[in-house]
Amino acid sequence: MKVVVIGDLHGEFERLNVFIDQEHPDIILQCGDNAYYWKDDKENIGAIKPQNTKIYLIPGNHENWDIIEEKIGRYGKEPIEIEHNIFMCPIGSTLEINGRVILFVGGADSIDKQYRIWKRNWWEQELLKYEDFKYIENNVKKVDIVISHTCPEYFEMNRFSMTDRLRDPSRQILNFVYELYQPKLWYFGHWHMYKYGRYYDTDWVGLNMIDEGNWYRYLII
Repeated sequence: MKVVVIGDLHGEFERLNVFIDQEHPDIILQCGDNAYYWKDDKENIGAIKPQNTKIYLIPGNHENWDIIEEKIGRYGKEPIEIEHNIFMCPIGSTLEINGRVILFVGGADSIDKQYRIWKRNWWEQELLKYEDFKYIENNVKKVDIVISHTCPEYFEMNRFSMTDRLRDPSRQILNFVYELYQPKLWYFGHWHMYKYGRYYDTDWVGLNMIDEGNWYRYLII
């Protein structure tokens, strides 16, 4: 089975379609900021051509969280199919592949929100809260792999001097997720850079945005 993890899309669905045509993956796990739900949820229906690929999207910070919470819900135990072979993954949803449980945790702080308009292109629900962690804790028993938008504070990103992202309270919530499950693998986007490391027994990978270097990685599962 060919499983691919990809970084931020920012609405570049045509480029995603080219990738699917070329690589024919069985499953794509996407790390947020896909912009499927942005200003109008109808404008992107049909934009992604999944063919036989199952695509799992998580919300990032540049998403319309009002639409997501109305149509999908903030929390959920399973990904929701929004089009044929396209799934949106609410906070706490899981997917099992070959016996390994993948946990989806979208959300992060927008560092550019001072330049955006509330409820038009910025939504405060983007921030992870302690209640989000409690939902996960109460509903998920085992986690092998995490797909999130940003990353725990435990993963060293401060050498890049992105102080706004470092102050994101969502990262503190992901610390709790890490401490509870200590997964073997963790993938995330948000930072628009490729970086990898190891924290105790967890191998983690931060992916670049689409069509920048190292914006996707094959997952051996």
